[in-house]
Amino acid sequence: MNFFCTKKHYEDWVAESGTDTSDLFILEVTEALVVARWLFGLE
Repeated sequence: MNFFCTKKHYEDWVAESGTDTSDLFILEVTEALVVARWLFGLE
């Protein structure tokens, strides 16, 4: 899981890393925490 302060920060990271964006999700912090709890069983 990666954290980006702004969409520009995310876009710069994608461009520099050459990452395929088809498998990436942009989530709000609260959504990301829900997904992390679901994936990793955190409570």
